[in-house]
Amino acid sequence: MNRKLLITTAALLLAVIIPVTSWALSMPKDLLTYTVSLNASGSGQLYWNYGKNMEFFLCNGSDSYNQNCRIKKGTSYKFSTLVDRGIIAKADNGWYFDGFYDKAGAKLLMEPVNIDVIRVTTDGFYIYDYLLSFDNTAYKNYTKKRYQDEMKKYLRNLYGVSRYKVLFQTKLYNIPPKTASLYPRFQKKSLRKLTFPKDMTKMYGDPAFNLWPDCPKDINASYKSSNSKVLSLDKTSGLCKIKGEGVATITIKVPETDHNLAEEAKVKVRVKPIAVSILSARRKDTKTIELKWKPDLKSSGCEIEAASDTKFSKIIAKKTVGSAKTAATKIMIPKNAICKAVRIRAYKRSCGEKLYGAYDIYHL
Repeated sequence: MNRKLLITTAALLLAVIIPVTSWALSMPKDLLTYTVSLNASGSGQLYWNYGKNMEFFLCNGSDSYNQNCRIKKGTSYKFSTLVDRGIIAKADNGWYFDGFYDKAGAKLLMEPVNIDVIRVTTDGFYIYDYLLSFDNTAYKNYTKKRYQDEMKKYLRNLYGVSRYKVLFQTKLYNIPPKTASLYPRFQKKSLRKLTFPKDMTKMYGDPAFNLWPDCPKDINASYKSSNSKVLSLDKTSGLCKIKGEGVATITIKVPETDHNLAEEAKVKVRVKPIAVSILSARRKDTKTIELKWKPDLKSSGCEIEAASDTKFSKIIAKKTVGSAKTAATKIMIPKNAICKAVRIRAYKRSCGEKLYGAYDIYHL
């Protein structure tokens, strides 16, 4: 008999270990679907009137937080009193608990209390209970160590042990002592009205800049660069420093809050090469021009054009130099063409794109 009782007790206790997110299955579109009727006269009753997507939990100083406290559809729960009892409402993913309302739609002022749901191990079994959280105003003058000592003392008196593990923190809503009908209302989490930065173009050598200068201070945005050799940044402030030429994609993540969904945006930053400076350009003969320049060693190479006019409306010769280290080349001019100007610009290949620096022009 004792063995059978032991197995049954263990099964009940193990059934408690359910992820918090699985307690609520899916939220209905009707925000007033659920009704909890409370009657505090005599042996109070708490009814689960409709649905299975939301569950309520009863807690007080003597009840353990366990499977037996879960309110199920169509079940009536009787208690000797409803004083000092409460309800914990848990919304499904993508929703949040907006509070309790009466039949007329007026929101009831029920102050929540932060509590820690804990697990205590005693004689090899798990017992679930709750404690007021450290951030509760009752402990505003306590140090964290004193708070923990007080909780251990409480658990030692209640269960004979002081070791416990906090599973999660939630809010407890005290039940009014008088008869009431409570309508728990749920709202769907929404996206914030945020204006994320757009793709931008910079030049190598530009000063450090803030990727999102208009970012609201209270959203705790985080930043990550896809190419730290091009652009490094501060993960929390979004301050960017240009390290090289090329393309870097910055991922901005805004975490989920009680009322808002998480958001993510990607901003592409293109860092163009610096302008290449021509050192000299001279005619070797009527068909050849020898060009020398100061190379941009971070680029992929240079593009050179020769024109018969200073506005480059008629290009007579082109040449691509595929090495960043090359600093001189010869340009062949077609027969009977007259070269009046040459220009050069650096280019950088990065992430399937070709970025160009500014032209430097030399008149012959």
